[in-house]
Amino acid sequence: MKMKVIGGGNLPSQWERFDRLQRTADKLGALSGYARGVFRFTSFEAFEE
Repeated sequence: MKMKVIGGGNLPSQWERFDRLQRTADKLGALSGYARGVFRFTSFEAFEE
């Protein structure tokens, strides 16, 4: 079901907009440069490496 907005053109459905937002957030997360997950270190020296 598409929403019709007077004077603003037709918007994509709510789920299409949500999907686009999720894909954009996923791309931005990949650019952060940090590995995802939890890491445990035995010492501060191992952490610094």
